[in-house]
Amino acid sequence: MKNERLEKIASYINKNDKLADVGCDHGYLAIYAIKKGVNYIQLIDNKEGPLNSAKTNLAYYEDKVFIKYSLSSGLSDVDQNINTVAICGMGGELISKIILDDLDNAKRLKKIILQANSKVDILRKTLSDNSFEISDEDIIIDNDKTYEIIVCSYQKNSNFLTLEQIKFGPVLMKKLDKPFVERWLGKLNYNNQIIKKLKNDDFKKSELERENKMIKEVIKYED
Repeated sequence: MKNERLEKIASYINKNDKLADVGCDHGYLAIYAIKKGVNYIQLIDNKEGPLNSAKTNLAYYEDKVFIKYSLSSGLSDVDQNINTVAICGMGGELISKIILDDLDNAKRLKKIILQANSKVDILRKTLSDNSFEISDEDIIIDNDKTYEIIVCSYQKNSNFLTLEQIKFGPVLMKKLDKPFVERWLGKLNYNNQIIKKLKNDDFKKSELERENKMIKEVIKYED
């Protein structure tokens, strides 16, 4: 079954990567990675059900590539041979916690691929505060849901993100791809509807108007 979200995440995986998928669910990302030529994979999940499902789905590949399964949480049991980690399909706060709980392990990785279902701004702030530099970002709309993907790695002298970059994404702001503009146009329209309904809340109204001004500047919106 075609999954645009996983395809986009997999596009950041190279055949020479040694990949760990944290929160592997059913192992579908690993299958995409194997088809790209990856031959060293670790699947990590803190629930037996998804891990057993992944084992079933990857059984065909077990005599073709190295696959390790770990019933574990976060990065604590990541194999030392792993150089690339994907943490996808969770909230931004949970992904932040996974990184902060094992910061040394996160720092040694060549590449971290993240996809948060919510609170992406909190995730970006965590990365910025801990010297993880965002090298690429992407945004897709799949089944009417918007997904943002972040690729990063630890860089000792990385620059801190601005508040604007934390909110919108430093790379996404430069790319100005159609899904990005559509996402923030939707937020702009939503804010305008709320503003129309506000009667006696001048603070909330001014807050939304400030956000709208920022959105318009970022997406180069002209009234």
